[in-house]
Amino acid sequence: MDGRELGAVKRALWAAADELRANSTLAASEYRGPVLGLIFLAYAEHRFEQVRPEIEAKASARRPVAQDDYRARSVLYPGPRHDYRLS
Repeated sequence: MDGRELGAVKRALWAAADELRANSTLAASEYRGPVLGLIFLAYAEHRFEQVRPEIEAKASARRPVAQDDYRARSVLYPGPRHDYRLS
């Protein structure tokens, strides 16, 4: 990630924080729950996408990919895939 992309990420995060403060009934001390939850989901998705090609490459018709394959690699299996991000 170069400086320009990092700047764009920082601007997006600050805009999201401003939106949360303006349109939420949460107190400042209560932000950590939803924010840390989203950070965890982003990490879990990143880790899943990082390991998925390797696991799928080892799969066969007789032994398809299963949740246990991901669990063996300490990766959270997200279930049915859908893009929950707004972009």
